[in-house]
Amino acid sequence: DDAACIEVKCLPAFAGITEPLTSVKFAENEVGSGNESVPLLSDREDDGVGGTSQAQIDEKLAQARQALQEGRVKQSPCAKAITDFLEDSDSSVAARFYQDFMTIFNLCAIVLALLETLDVRLPPPYDERVATGIDAFLVLEIVVRLMFCPNCRSALTNPQNIIDFSSVIPLTMLLTKDYLDRALELAVDDFLLVSVPVIRLLRMVRRFPHMQLLISAFKTCLEALPVLLYTMAVMGI
Repeated sequence: DDAACIEVKCLPAFAGITEPLTSVKFAENEVGSGNESVPLLSDREDDGVGGTSQAQIDEKLAQARQALQEGRVKQSPCAKAITDFLEDSDSSVAARFYQDFMTIFNLCAIVLALLETLDVRLPPPYDERVATGIDAFLVLEIVVRLMFCPNCRSALTNPQNIIDFSSVIPLTMLLTKDYLDRALELAVDDFLLVSVPVIRLLRMVRRFPHMQLLISAFKTCLEALPVLLYTMAVMGI
């Protein structure tokens, strides 16, 4: 029988959901005259075979849909469209183009910041103007995300958003360092030289969806880590 694999993705469509949702695969098999969709063997639990049962898969999909709807119930159609554009690259062609543009933009910003550590920079005053423009654009992006997110409390506690919002620090310093004395201005320059590349590198985490799965796996491992450490301590004694 011919079999086609269909992947149903339940990804967070807005900044209010902090955990990655489930990605479930189905296989479409032709049986007789009709088509029947059944889970793949790796995603199925058949009394001893690893995986999850059909009922568990349906339950996870229902929970994912419910979580999305609960977070978006108070959003206007315009806010939903903006949220989808910023958070879900598969929502439209424009969203995919925007995500690719932001990835390239972040990479260029990282390269410029790293070149400054090698004392390779644009001639003044264009170096500060370019740095200010980059940081202003990055801050504008996170502000728009927070303005249209369905759950501001969850968004403000999301580690990714906290990292993105840290772009305010170098922007503020760039705008105010001209009003400081010479000693403080040199200290600000040294701080920006060290912190800006790190902040921009951390911002790239959002551009890799599979990184969220890795973070979720680490959180699950940390829950069992105290028990393992206690067991190893007892065995060491």
